[in-house]
Amino acid sequence: MSELRNLLKNIRFGDLTGNQINDAGKIAYADVGAKQAIEQISDIRKAWSAVTVPSFGQYIPQTGAISAVTTDSTATLIEPSGNEIVKVMNIDVINNTLGSLTCQLTLTDGLTTVQLTAAETVGVGARKIFSLTNPIYIDSNVKLQATNSGEMTVHIYSSKVAI
Repeated sequence: MSELRNLLKNIRFGDLTGNQINDAGKIAYADVGAKQAIEQISDIRKAWSAVTVPSFGQYIPQTGAISAVTTDSTATLIEPSGNEIVKVMNIDVINNTLGSLTCQLTLTDGLTTVQLTAAETVGVGARKIFSLTNPIYIDSNVKLQATNSGEMTVHIYSSKVAI
């Protein structure tokens, strides 16, 4: 049972993976010594849930940001890392060139790409606001990209959310 305690001792709940739970479960035997450790794990989980669950998906104060990416091809707009979840509320693009251009937004995990918008035409000197029916939540498995037919600046308003 001391192996189980040592395995879980230095793990933060937010960093806990399925494999770590499986590893801990493999060495927990149904005996009197295991009962106490399993009850402790259950108490920790209940306490963590009571504090954390009410904030799931809520905006983390002072994490809102407007970022800008200027590109004339495909560029990554947002790519979270680790346990981050980013909530994207608004995206717009500005065409400062002398001709009409197009911009398309996609999500990709490196293998599969999902089209968020059709290729939207942006006139000379114009700004196009991409209307999002709902915010987009992005984790470290995917990234938000823009593909422009010429040089344009894409602005993204986003914030981090609690997990």
